[in-house]
Amino acid sequence: MIRARHKTLHRYLGWTNVALAAAIVTLTPMVMVRFVPRMLAAFGPAARIPVAQIFISDLIALPVFAGMLTAAIRNRHRPIAHRRWITYASLMLATPAPGRAGFLLGVGLTGIVVMPAFAIVCAVFDRRTLGTLHPSTKIALVATIGHAIVPFVVIAFNPVVQLVLSLA
Repeated sequence: MIRARHKTLHRYLGWTNVALAAAIVTLTPMVMVRFVPRMLAAFGPAARIPVAQIFISDLIALPVFAGMLTAAIRNRHRPIAHRRWITYASLMLATPAPGRAGFLLGVGLTGIVVMPAFAIVCAVFDRRTLGTLHPSTKIALVATIGHAIVPFVVIAFNPVVQLVLSLA
């Protein structure tokens, strides 16, 4: 929209999306709490660990998404940084979908690696276009790769699993 010189419309839609993002951040915890009993009822006790991993993954993704969106807003007058932060926030918001899809399709939690793969593609793009990694790309790489690894580490602690399952 900026390239097409629709700056006012871009700005309007941007602030509209901020309101939508605020609604997402507000409503997602309710969805997450309802997710645990629904999935356990649908898939039984064998799904306890994957359901806990997905819940923890979502729990991590939400504040990271909010932080990346905040960075995009703060960098709205720096086009290169703004575009990257919007892209990374979108990737973080989309992370739960492939994670859940992998679980529901029976391929395990392999869907969680989709978003770090996209972040790596963005890093390759930075290297080719900028000759280096943009600082936002470095942070996003750490966040997305960490987001893929941390749930597997945290789930090793039985009290965490029990806490998540107590929501059922």
